[in-house]
Amino acid sequence: MKLRIRLLMFFCLVSLPACAKENTEMLRIITATGKAYKFHVELAATPEQKAQGLMGREKLARDEGMLFTFTGEKLRGFWMKNVPIPLDMIFIKHDGTIAHIHHRAKPNDETVISSELPVNGALEIAGGLAQKLGISEGDKVEFRLFETKY
Repeated sequence: MKLRIRLLMFFCLVSLPACAKENTEMLRIITATGKAYKFHVELAATPEQKAQGLMGREKLARDEGMLFTFTGEKLRGFWMKNVPIPLDMIFIKHDGTIAHIHHRAKPNDETVISSELPVNGALEIAGGLAQKLGISEGDKVEFRLFETKY
């Protein structure tokens, strides 16, 4: 009986990362040079999901992120309260165009970070990754909620 319980606990723990990936969707960023980068993104669509964001997250893999979606384009503001890791914030227009990137937002900082232009989406990825991959303003984001046109 104890062996069965231990095996059950082991399989539950082993399957947790797979479950986390199941709750993600694929998003692609296409750079001006034609390079494509795929990210598994958690979708923050509800007020509760948006309020929680990446708070308390200790790490973010190179191919992971969180996508915040909004109805209508307008100026958006984010902060880093209770987020212990640096993030790049990529602000996205309705047509999938990257409008602005805030590089390496400081962990736990409560300063509001502005989209600087009206947007209806924001992607948070590991801090420094946008620059490392050559992702820039004007690049395109492919995702089912954006009307990406080339």
